[in-house]
Amino acid sequence: MPSSTDEFGVVRQQVSLRFSDVRAFWSSAKTQAVPPPSPQPFAYLAGSGFTIVFLYAALEFAVTRGVKQLSQLITSYSVRAKDVCTPIMCLVHDPKIRAIRDAGKRTRLDARLSLFTAMQSSDSARVHDELLAPELQNVWFKSISDTFLMFGISEYPLSNPSSEALIDRIVNDRNAVAHGRESPDVVGSRYTTGEIDSLVARIESEAQHIINHLANFYEARGFIRQSDRARYLRREARVAGPAA
Repeated sequence: MPSSTDEFGVVRQQVSLRFSDVRAFWSSAKTQAVPPPSPQPFAYLAGSGFTIVFLYAALEFAVTRGVKQLSQLITSYSVRAKDVCTPIMCLVHDPKIRAIRDAGKRTRLDARLSLFTAMQSSDSARVHDELLAPELQNVWFKSISDTFLMFGISEYPLSNPSSEALIDRIVNDRNAVAHGRESPDVVGSRYTTGEIDSLVARIESEAQHIINHLANFYEARGFIRQSDRARYLRREARVAGPAA
């Protein structure tokens, strides 16, 4: 059976590198700051704004990369479709759900029968995480929370509830720059140096916290229906064999 330990270790390293890039950029941008009461130069304000944009990108990478890793591990685990926990059925059976949506008069009954037959199938479940792609195009806190719910992860996603507003703030400010509503220097002018220092540290901590949740969920085999979990754990023990 695949283990998440090394796989999520790779994800954590990749996420750390993304945030290291953010910190390096921000460190360079801060050198453009001037002492008060002089107004801050454009280079510093624009650098502050772009730091927020890059910080959002690092968070989005962390969430999407973690979700992709979890999806691949669950698919590789070869759990029977009928044994997955109820919430994750939305991801496992997404193609058949879409087939019902798109069915015409002549195929709608067949599409429904196909879905309910698949839900009782002994075929290995495949997680279709592309269903989450629209949700994760903007990683608001609600997007993260909804993603957890779709997998059946009951734990609160963040380490601190006050991070919800911070995440939504950087998503909103990133979108303002990306969609041309505001320039980077305007966005940057809303933050002090200390606020960005704190924000970078907080968002990186929350990103790693989210990855830990995903890894723990896989290690606990939370994607398997509780009534069937012990049987799969016995299967793992047989495959592993006696300890050396």
